Amino acid sequence: MFLEFKESPAMKSLASDLIKRYELFEFINIEEILFLQEGISRPKALARCYRFGDHPISFFTDKLYAIVFYESMCDYMTLEQRALLMYHELRHIGKPFGRLNDHTTKDFKELLAVNLEWAERGAKVPNILKGKRSWAIKK
Repeated sequence: MFLEFKESPAMKSLASDLIKRYELFEFINIEEILFLQEGISRPKALARCYRFGDHPISFFTDKLYAIVFYESMCDYMTLEQRALLMYHELRHIGKPFGRLNDHTTKDFKELLAVNLEWAERGAKVPNILKGKRSWAIKK
């Protein structure tokens, strides 16, 4: 089986909206992130954030990170759910030194006024792209 990755301008736009909206992400340079969709594999995760560092893939891109949405796992998601998923993935990008932060979806219970079933089909979730920002930690 060959994996099939393709760049996603829609994911980049979604991330850009979140980065502009939340001070928590003010240090992130969106041009350092490769946004990809992968539609064939079925990993346990809905998405992943990768740091390239010394990885051999760095020969093929000048990006420091990749955020991959596994479409076979999250193709049913609404825009609001995808925004929450992107928020989660952006939180992996840390400072200083560009390390990846460890955290889990359980962080949503601590950080967000969102229940842990936010990713289920048909779940009602807040639209974090609009309205008040009081539901999320800003820094």
